[in-house]
Amino acid sequence: MRKLQTSDLMTPALLIDLERLENNLKSMAERAEYNGVDLCPHIKTHECIEIGMRQLEYGA
Repeated sequence: MRKLQTSDLMTPALLIDLERLENNLKSMAERAEYNGVDLCPHIKTHECIEIGMRQLEYGA
């Protein structure tokens, strides 16, 4: 079986480091709670409904 290469991807393509994404979402949720503010999911920034849903899971 041939290993997938980035050149095999159709563009545009969104590549995500899931561990970093989860850490960032957790960090922002903790910061918002500490400061007593609400988070709002900003889907227009990344235009990816799956990321928006993850933001909601962390309290946005």
